Amino acid sequence: MRCDAAFCFLRGRKCNSSCDTFIINRPINQENTIRGFKHTAAMTSPTDQRAMFASLLLVSLCVGAAAMIDSRLDDHWELWKKTHAKKYRNEYLTLCTLTVRLEVEEVRRRELWEKNLMLITLHNLEASMGLHTYDLGMNHMGDLTQEEILQSYATLSVPADMQRAPSAFVGTSGTDVPDTMDWRQKGCVTRVKMQGSCGSCWAFSAAGPWRAS
Repeated sequence: MRCDAAFCFLRGRKCNSSCDTFIINRPINQENTIRGFKHTAAMTSPTDQRAMFASLLLVSLCVGAAAMIDSRLDDHWELWKKTHAKKYRNEYLTLCTLTVRLEVEEVRRRELWEKNLMLITLHNLEASMGLHTYDLGMNHMGDLTQEEILQSYATLSVPADMQRAPSAFVGTSGTDVPDTMDWRQKGCVTRVKMQGSCGSCWAFSAAGPWRAS
């Protein structure tokens, strides 16, 4: 028997016509959520009631995070996930015989993605007013925190006592050198490459100037 009272507090979409799984990834009214739990609890046994009220915390956390999502960006979010093959872990909650899929991880990543998108948009707006000399763009790391990025891509530790060899470059005196040089206009800069989990950023840095020469 399916407990239809769950519709009092869960607003989602049914995944197909042959199962009782619903997906929750949208803001829900917290007052209605609590009222729905009370309504449903009145129809269940004491054991089920304890399990359901224990699940209220998980649902409330999902509600709080989802409330910050901008639904106008749904299409952009789905396109970004498809472009970078993003998949997130879901959590399942069973109430009576109704199984609810809580997209907790996706909601969290969506929130980070929207914050980073806002940061990029504001930076580029300031760049258009001459406040910055470069633009930013959204990439595959758009759903990560700065700490996660540093943990994954900035793990190289250089010894403090490392001795550097003297430069072999010999300048020419009396040469008129411009104050700035955009090597992109000279065709001497290689395209940006994705090195994945490889920590050999030094190799990429060394190979770029060598290829340009």
